[in-house]
Amino acid sequence: MASFKRRGISINKAISQPISLVALFCIVLSLVFACSLPFNSAKSVSDKVYDPTLKYVSTDSLGLGTNLTSVSDWSTELPFLDGFKSSRQWIPQCLPSEGCGDSWGTGESDKIDLDEQGWVKSLPKPEDGLKFTRVSTLLYREINGKYPGGQYVVLYEGEGKIEYGFDASKDEATSRPGRDVLNVEPSQGGVYLIITETDPNNTGNYIRNIRVVPIEYENTFETEIFNPVF
Repeated sequence: MASFKRRGISINKAISQPISLVALFCIVLSLVFACSLPFNSAKSVSDKVYDPTLKYVSTDSLGLGTNLTSVSDWSTELPFLDGFKSSRQWIPQCLPSEGCGDSWGTGESDKIDLDEQGWVKSLPKPEDGLKFTRVSTLLYREINGKYPGGQYVVLYEGEGKIEYGFDASKDEATSRPGRDVLNVEPSQGGVYLIITETDPNNTGNYIRNIRVVPIEYENTFETEIFNPVF
């Protein structure tokens, strides 16, 4: 052990002295800090579990939270008064008499002439070499009729012709250009809306800004965007 001594002091003793001083310093510092705290802070955590001076809110009446689904024509959430906001993308179609047979769509969605807002600017002419002659969309589709029935108004700008099917039929007597009135009986089918003619005079005044609204909200839906029962 002689090789581990210097000037008569062992290495272990030299190390232990500074460690003892550090430990003593920590103890003194702890006592000083504890004495400087208010009396209430020395209470145990259990004393703070309940404070009779605070007002506690019961959670018994809180409901279960959930997420919303995406906006679509097959959703039962119906967030908007204007049902067209949840309509399906345009479907290019033609009649069986025009050579489409029983086909639901012609698969030519990329050939539809749309403006920057997604409205149909024109329909193909026979010389264009395309199959579809009309475009359609769906609202409230396959939701077991879980949407309001009764009368709806279809408001739109431009010139052309819109036809309806499945749950909806047009009330010819009360309809006028730019405002069709529908009688709707909800079922699994939903509302079928078909543009069969648009901008017939080639002036650029094509059918656009279509809105489909329960008739009782016709005067308020533009300021009251969301369904009040949503």
